[in-house]
Amino acid sequence: MAITPKQPLPKLLNKRQVKQQIQADVEAFLASGGEVVEVPKGRSGVAPDGFNRHPVCFANGAVQRTLVPEVVANIEQRKQMQKEPRKLAHPKPRQARKRWIYDDFGEPLRWVWAE
Repeated sequence: MAITPKQPLPKLLNKRQVKQQIQADVEAFLASGGEVVEVPKGRSGVAPDGFNRHPVCFANGAVQRTLVPEVVANIEQRKQMQKEPRKLAHPKPRQARKRWIYDDFGEPLRWVWAE
């Protein structure tokens, strides 16, 4: 089942058409009285004093933080609990699995049930 759009999708412009469109826009801009100002080579658009207009300033010094030993101990205890492996009350017995027996050339001969 094919889905067809109600309106055809617009075709994308290729490079040549984009260049022509930009050139037409520039000519329309110049025809309407606009002018192009050339910037000398090597000139930057960043103001010379614009690099450090908003310096980071810390009015207060370093704040001493108080540790909460109960919270730290609780976190450490949870970490240790995650590291310990869980012990199962009833361990599952291992099920037998198929295992291939190969000859000296690596070709499979037969399979046997092995634990």
